[in-house]
Amino acid sequence: SYTNTPGGTPGYDTYNPGEDTMGRGIFVVDAANGSLVFSATYGTSDVTTGTEQKYTDMKYCFPADPSVIALSKEKLVIYSADIYGQIWKITYDYYDPSPAARWKVKLIFKSNPGSDLASGDTNIAGAHDNIADQGRKTFYSPDVSFFGTCWTRRPVLYFGTGDRAHPRYTMISNRFYVVADYNSITKETDLLNLTCDELDDQADADGDGVLELIPPDDDDAIRKMDLKAILSNLVPGSPCRGFYRVLDKQGDCTDETISHEG
Repeated sequence: SYTNTPGGTPGYDTYNPGEDTMGRGIFVVDAANGSLVFSATYGTSDVTTGTEQKYTDMKYCFPADPSVIALSKEKLVIYSADIYGQIWKITYDYYDPSPAARWKVKLIFKSNPGSDLASGDTNIAGAHDNIADQGRKTFYSPDVSFFGTCWTRRPVLYFGTGDRAHPRYTMISNRFYVVADYNSITKETDLLNLTCDELDDQADADGDGVLELIPPDDDDAIRKMDLKAILSNLVPGSPCRGFYRVLDKQGDCTDETISHEG
């Protein structure tokens, strides 16, 4: 929104406002005649069926083209990112027995607030929201590996956060996310923090400054196996739904020789 920001770019907010006033919707239009087929927009109360749906959480504008996956002529899956780091999923199933339920909309990811989990920490169940770590923006919808990866058969979304209008701002800590679609809301506390590339072949996975891969000194190899087991949900009760990297913290990793500062 338009404002006068001291020390920033005149005319635009430094941080996201509590909600936007325009652009808060997803619309499906018949390309043949321009008629509106379906819409999901902001509303003061939720309307979750029919072709004109409303959602109280749809408070932010959508700056990006959606990622559309056509499974057939009768089935669609759409992923769309709003400006405040949230990912929305829209599905269409022509064969749903209830015409009012053919279009379904779900909020499936929130990048704000962040997590307090340290890089390489396996205690994902002990992660908490870091209320001081907020304000991430998304300007592009995710790339999608719809039939999974080596660690899950669920659709996996790949996307990053950043400020396209102010790429050099440093007050916000940005991320790169790899998130499995569980068809319910995922938060950063549901993800592993792999900022220091702990799963790489030559990574110091436990962050002690010593590369230990061969028994009896194989702490790094053990940590990698533990992280992979959590990521693949091989650990009973594991809540893990993917991982992320804190982009502005990668240069702080132990024995990091590459500067990520621009």
